[in-house]
Amino acid sequence: MVLSDPLSANLNQHWTQLAEFAPQALDQWQGPARDQLEKALVCSDFIASALTHTDGLLQWLHQHHRDVSREACYQPELTAALETVNDEHEFHRQLRLCRQRELVWIAWRDIHQQWPVEASLQHLSALAEAQILSAYHWLYQRCCHDWGTPMSQMATLSLC
Repeated sequence: MVLSDPLSANLNQHWTQLAEFAPQALDQWQGPARDQLEKALVCSDFIASALTHTDGLLQWLHQHHRDVSREACYQPELTAALETVNDEHEFHRQLRLCRQRELVWIAWRDIHQQWPVEASLQHLSALAEAQILSAYHWLYQRCCHDWGTPMSQMATLSLC
C-alpha cells in the first residue's frame, strides 16, 4: 500500500503503539491480514485507539476479522458477560467493552468494503437492541434483588 508521508507517519505511530501494547497479538498478523490491519489503522483512528487501549481486542479481532456476521452473537455474548457482574461499575464496563469490540468489527468490515452499507446498519441496530435488552434484564434482576419483585395490586407478578 503506497501512502503519503503524513499517512505513513500515522501508520508508523499506530504500529509502534500496538507493538508496545500487544506484541504477541501483533505477531499473529501476517500476510494479507497484516495488510488489512495496516489499512484499518490508516483509515480509522477509532480502530487504532481501541486496539492500543483495550486488552485482548487485537487478538479477538484476529480471530474474528474474517467472520461474515456477528449479529447472532450479540445477545448470547452479552448475557454471558453480564452473568457474573455484581455491581453497576462492572455492568457499565462490560457494556462498553462489548460495544467497542463490535463497533471495531463493524468498522473493519466497512473499511475493507466487505459488505453493503445496509448490512452495517443492520448490525448496528442489532447491537443496539442487544445492548438495550441485556441492560434491561440485568437491571431488572438487580432491582428485584434490591427491592423485591414488582407485583400488581392484585398480588400477581408484574414484569413491567
